[in-house]
Amino acid sequence: MSKEYSAIRILSNIDNLFFELMEAHSKLSKNNKNSERWYQKKGKNLISYLRYFGLWDDERSNKSEGANYFINFLKKEIKKVSSNKLNELKIISTKTLFPLQTGDILDFNYMPSVGRLKWPSSAAKIILDEIRSKK
Repeated sequence: MSKEYSAIRILSNIDNLFFELMEAHSKLSKNNKNSERWYQKKGKNLISYLRYFGLWDDERSNKSEGANYFINFLKKEIKKVSSNKLNELKIISTKTLFPLQTGDILDFNYMPSVGRLKWPSSAAKIILDEIRSKK
């Protein structure tokens, strides 16, 4: 992962892309081809973003250690964030990272592992651990 990107900013962008995908999913209609195309486009946008940062592991990904880099950057960055930003990250953890872990929207099998956990689980754990440590 390039130094010009921060893990927290990447999480924020993933949150925005996931929100757009969920919005498209909520408007999905069996009788409307445009809503199906819009939903597919939003899904591709999110997967492309994840793939770019090594957070999606398929035949087209760069097969780098992106998930490990991402988690390591997040561990370092999260210690420096304000309590307001930490609250934003808690919301991202609840509204985006936990749903990504279910595999209902995106196939969880393509999400690389960091240690024994898939990266969304690892990121959520880091965020929640940091919230607990600051209380």
